[in-house]
Amino acid sequence: GQAWSPQTGPLQTTMSGSSAPVNEQLTELFQELEGLELALVQERNKVHELIEERASRHEAHERDIAELEGMLQIMQQENQRLTVENQRLASEMGAFKPSSKKDSPLVGLVEPLVGAQVIP
Repeated sequence: GQAWSPQTGPLQTTMSGSSAPVNEQLTELFQELEGLELALVQERNKVHELIEERASRHEAHERDIAELEGMLQIMQQENQRLTVENQRLASEMGAFKPSSKKDSPLVGLVEPLVGAQVIP
């Protein structure tokens, strides 16, 4: 019988029926098979490690996103609060705003310093 090995070619028996070359080729094939099995186990271990690492990174990513969303929500609430406060203060200032500078109750209350430049 013949079997095919990609590295050594077809297994052949000698005309005299000696099985020594076949045994050597079988030994080589089994050694190659053991090497391939070991490589397969190592690759499966790598795949397992990569899957675990990916899951760990995914969990960290989810935590980061949740934390950022929480921070964003706080900032949006603070922005909304400041917007309302700004509108309230603007309306209060509008109520105090005189129609002209002459009517302003603040005109004349503070005297400019001698030699100071007054900005209109």
